[in-house]
Amino acid sequence: MCVIAFAWDHSPQFKLALIGNRDEFYARPASMAEQWDDRPQIIGGRDLQEGGSWLAISPGRGVAAVTNVREGAPQARPLSRGSLPVQFLEAPDEFLERQGDDFANYRRFNFIGFVPGQAAYRSNADGLMAKALDPGLHHLSNATLNAPWPKSLALREALDAWLAAGQFDDYDPLFAALRDTRCAPDEKLPDTGIGIERERALGSPFIRTPEYGTRTSSILLLDRSFRGVLIERQFDRGERQGLDNYVEIG
Repeated sequence: MCVIAFAWDHSPQFKLALIGNRDEFYARPASMAEQWDDRPQIIGGRDLQEGGSWLAISPGRGVAAVTNVREGAPQARPLSRGSLPVQFLEAPDEFLERQGDDFANYRRFNFIGFVPGQAAYRSNADGLMAKALDPGLHHLSNATLNAPWPKSLALREALDAWLAAGQFDDYDPLFAALRDTRCAPDEKLPDTGIGIERERALGSPFIRTPEYGTRTSSILLLDRSFRGVLIERQFDRGERQGLDNYVEIG
């Protein structure tokens, strides 16, 4: 994924409430969230080029998501970041014990993983960053966890407002926040070495450029037994594709 907001152990109704957008080149093939034939314990969308996922769930056991960390001049690495959520869900304890050298063969990433009773953050953006996540609201985009990027802050505020309103059968406010194409003023945008025009193009929660943009918007709501629902909305070049994909997690 490319922008995420989540509430971990913050709401009486949900152990985890997460919203986010996956941005990718339109030409890169992917499938919507479903149970995987080769790993039936996993539910998630799938990158059909490398076989990994940006957001994956193992009902009753765990959740994992990954974002890239923006680089002005990306370094080639042999391993796909999308494999990280799969590895975590297959062996959470082993994954969390890994050291910095184990992540050197991936391009820069942010990873968040959840199991009952624990939430963890990992990043190889500058060596290995590893921390346990406190209960509360958090946000993540293409910088480190809770970096004050306007688009991820906007999603965090929308999620906070939705939880406070208590209308949990109405997902429209969350999807509206995920579909927001407004960009912050230049002085509030990050400087990641890609130039101001590109920063503007990527500065809103929902992205639409000629070749690259938001492909999937996701809402994940899980109770304390890590069961609940995933709702996905698919896009192609900014246009909504088909009906929402509702997946029961449990």
